[in-house]
Amino acid sequence: MTSIAIIGSGISGLLAAYHVFRRSASSSLRVYEARHYIGRPHCTGLVSEETLNRIPFAREYVLREYSSVKILVPELRASVDIVFEDRRFVKIDRVGLERRLYSELSSLGVDFSLGDPVYGALYRGGRWFVRSKSGTREYDLLILASGYNRRLAEALGLSSRAEVLSGLQVELETGSRLPVGEDSVLVVMLRRMDGGFAWVVPLEERKVILGCASDPSELWSGECLRLMLTVVSKIVGGSRALSEPYGGVVLRGYPLRPYNERAFGLGDSVSMVKSLSGGGLYAASIASKLAPAFVERRHGLMRSLESLSSELERHYRTAKSVQAALRLAEAVGFSNVRVTVRARGIGYDDHPRIMLGILKSGKLLRAVTARRSATLRVGTKD
Repeated sequence: MTSIAIIGSGISGLLAAYHVFRRSASSSLRVYEARHYIGRPHCTGLVSEETLNRIPFAREYVLREYSSVKILVPELRASVDIVFEDRRFVKIDRVGLERRLYSELSSLGVDFSLGDPVYGALYRGGRWFVRSKSGTREYDLLILASGYNRRLAEALGLSSRAEVLSGLQVELETGSRLPVGEDSVLVVMLRRMDGGFAWVVPLEERKVILGCASDPSELWSGECLRLMLTVVSKIVGGSRALSEPYGGVVLRGYPLRPYNERAFGLGDSVSMVKSLSGGGLYAASIASKLAPAFVERRHGLMRSLESLSSELERHYRTAKSVQAALRLAEAVGFSNVRVTVRARGIGYDDHPRIMLGILKSGKLLRAVTARRSATLRVGTKD
């Protein structure tokens, strides 16, 4: 019997445990979690329909559907409206989903060690020795899904390119509806945030999530959140907090070495994120399905993980290109431009294709030069 330790019981760890147990039921599986509970509110939970279909039980936890993203760049007095004509995206109750996965796995007999932080892992004599609060145990294989932890990842022989942002968000009740529309997510990109961004996600008629992700050396996320709260309150006639601020690390990056013969990393532990949005659910829904291939030593199937890593690198490179384009536009004085992007046959996950379509458009360049609006089409007929 193969013994497996999974470090971390966020969505990545839970999905890995779910797929490993279903495909390799003869394995002995133990999931470590530093907290005493499952289901911590820390992300917005926006996913495409395609990602939704890859995550067990996720469709039962859909809270809202959206059809467009509105991006504002205040310093340039510019906006980009991305309209998904045939593929909507949704917000899920991630806390509820994680608790459901935990309940299902517990009922199947998966061993969860809650309130048991892992302090280190050592590979010796063909075995992993995992040292945690409860003691040291031996395992054949190790899956790292702990969130961002460079020290632990390097100890396992895993690596990634990672830029760390600080994320913070709060749920608000607003005095009136937001003018952007109830099926549109608002994203604000501030030059001062140096690659960070803020977001407003409608939940109900007068209820929204307001959040910020920023480089702490440039602008603390709490300061950013207060700034955005002031702006939003002026627009909607006041607001009232419905929750305490919550959040955590938001990453930009991609995996370099997400697995080896002895260890497998997924989620934030190896920067499996869409850098343009900071989202990790898309990558976790794909990588977790490869965990059984790792356990069963079917390394030929792990080429899919390398393909995912290459795709996430494109997301990162595109994010860098967008930042550079904004700096250039500000330097040369381009402003007062409105762009509408109509995407067909292309979904919410494919940020690079959409953003590169905008950046490479000669039509957009002419519109920017003339300081006017432009409409672009991206997707099956781009």
